[in-house]
Amino acid sequence: MKINYLTPIKSTHLGCACCPGNNQILSYETRLYYGFGGYLVLKNGNIYYQASSGDEFFGSKTLLDIEKEVCSDHENDYRIILSLPLRGAEWQRNLDGNWYLISENSGFA
Repeated sequence: MKINYLTPIKSTHLGCACCPGNNQILSYETRLYYGFGGYLVLKNGNIYYQASSGDEFFGSKTLLDIEKEVCSDHENDYRIILSLPLRGAEWQRNLDGNWYLISENSGFA
């Protein structure tokens, strides 16, 4: 599969004390939790990983865990979707192993 790498963007979401802005490159330390919103990892548009909403925060995987699983896979398009009440974002995995911000929105509320 030929991957269409999208141009990274700079975040325009300023955030607040409760809802910080979106990082241009998602940190490997990011905990991919899911509760009232949260993170989804997609592989070619299909769910690759989603923590259970009943999981404890520290029971969910980190981005580093996902990166270790997919680091040698350059044939598939991996993305992370963040969907929260007041902000949302999408990051795409690039060949250099970084996950770049490619879109953001004002959330689902």
